[in-house]
Amino acid sequence: MPELAALATARLLTLAQATTLSELLPYLALMALGFLVGAWGGQMKSPLAVAIGITLIMLAVALFVLTNSTGTGGGGGAPPPA
Repeated sequence: MPELAALATARLLTLAQATTLSELLPYLALMALGFLVGAWGGQMKSPLAVAIGITLIMLAVALFVLTNSTGTGGGGGAPPPA
C-alpha cells in the first residue's frame, strides 16, 4: 500500500512541472498580486476588489497547470505505459 501512495504522489507532482524559479516567477507574481488585491479589498470593504483578487489567484493556478501540464490526463485510471 505505501507503494501505491508513493506512485500517486509522484504522478501528482509530475502533472504540473516547473523546474526553475524563472519558470515559476510569472505565476507566483500573479498569485501574489491576487493576494494583495484581495487583502486590500478586504480592508477597504470592497467586494469587487476581493472578487478580482480571487480571480487573479485562480487565473495564476489555471495558467500554471495549463502551461506546465504533461498531458497524461490528470487523475484516476491506470498509469500510462512506460
